[in-house]
Amino acid sequence: RFAKFIPRDGWPTEAPAGEEDEADDDETLIDGDLVETTLAIEIMGRHSNLVLIDSTGQIMDSAKRVPARLSRVRQVLPKLPYEPVPPQEKADPRAIGPRELAALLGANPDAALHNALVGGLRGLSPQGAREVAFRATGSTRAKAADALTQLDALRRALDELYAPLSTGAWAPRLYLRADEGGGAAGAGDQPPAAIPVAFSPFPLHHLRALREEAIASPSALVERFFGTT
Repeated sequence: RFAKFIPRDGWPTEAPAGEEDEADDDETLIDGDLVETTLAIEIMGRHSNLVLIDSTGQIMDSAKRVPARLSRVRQVLPKLPYEPVPPQEKADPRAIGPRELAALLGANPDAALHNALVGGLRGLSPQGAREVAFRATGSTRAKAADALTQLDALRRALDELYAPLSTGAWAPRLYLRADEGGGAAGAGDQPPAAIPVAFSPFPLHHLRALREEAIASPSALVERFFGTT
C-alpha cells in the first residue's frame, strides 16, 4: 500500500506508507489529498496482471486492460468495480488426503501423472507437478495409475514442495544447459558456456542432469534468469 499525494493540477507523486509525517515536512511536495489505494497482484501465468484499486473498490487502472471482447466473465477496466479472480474449482494441494488423491488419479488413470495433478490441484504449475511426480515415482513419465499404489509418497512429495510456505526455507535454484551452438568458452580454465533453461524456488530433482546453481534469493533468481534469456 502507498500513501499517494495527488495534486489537483499535476501528476501524482508517491511515498511508501508510514512515511507521511516525514513527507509532510518536505517542502518540495505538492499539497494534495491523501488517499489510500490497493495494488492487486494477480499471478496467473500469461494472464497475470497488476490492478490499482481506489479506497471504494473501483479500478483506477491496470497493467493489462481486459475489455468484454477478451473476457465476457470478468472485465478489468478503469472505473469498473474490482472483482477478485474467481477461485479455481480444484483441491488444495496442501490439504488433500490420500483418499481424495486416489479419486483424482482414478478419474483419469491413463493421463500423465503431472497432467492429472495440474488439472486437479490449484496453484500447482506443470514444472512443480513434474517434480512431485518424480519425487513420488522416480519418473516424470509416470501415469496417474502408477501413483495409485504410492499415495503416501505422493503426499510426502507435495508436503516437501509446499513446506517453505510455512517455514520460509526457500532454496532458489537455476538450471543451465551447455550452449551447444556457442562451443567452449574462452581461454584458460573457463567452463563451457551455458544457458539458463529453468528456475525454481526449490531444488528440482528431475533436472539433476543439468548444471545447478544455488541463488541467494528468489528475486535474484528471477532477475538472473530473465536477464540472460
